[in-house]
Amino acid sequence: MILTPIWEQLLNRSIPCQCGREHFIPIETIIVNEHADRILMDFINQKGWKRLLIVGDLQTYPLLGQRLTNLWGGSAQVHIVQGGHPTLREVEELRQVLLTAKADGVLAVGGGVVHDIVRFASFLENRPFISVPT
Repeated sequence: MILTPIWEQLLNRSIPCQCGREHFIPIETIIVNEHADRILMDFINQKGWKRLLIVGDLQTYPLLGQRLTNLWGGSAQVHIVQGGHPTLREVEELRQVLLTAKADGVLAVGGGVVHDIVRFASFLENRPFISVPT
């Protein structure tokens, strides 16, 4: 018997909601590996992305965001959010950065606050994003 990792059950699923509808969650892949950073760079290259926007906060960007920026080696812009609690002001600021950066995709590097801000701004601007939890 082959065991499938539990996270693979989350890929590209429709999930029933309290509103009575099902919502499709487009999760293409989940990487759990000691070399996840390098695998992530390969995944981004396979998607054909040339310009990245890497978003972190004052703690997570130095821990992992800088490493991903260095590994990418391509055209990457960095945006730092304040952290604490996500605010609509930060979402609007990120939307403006998305409009000027012309990034093919966004990396959200950090915890829940970073991901909430990136997820909402990316949705509003119809930009793909990748979660890179720390």
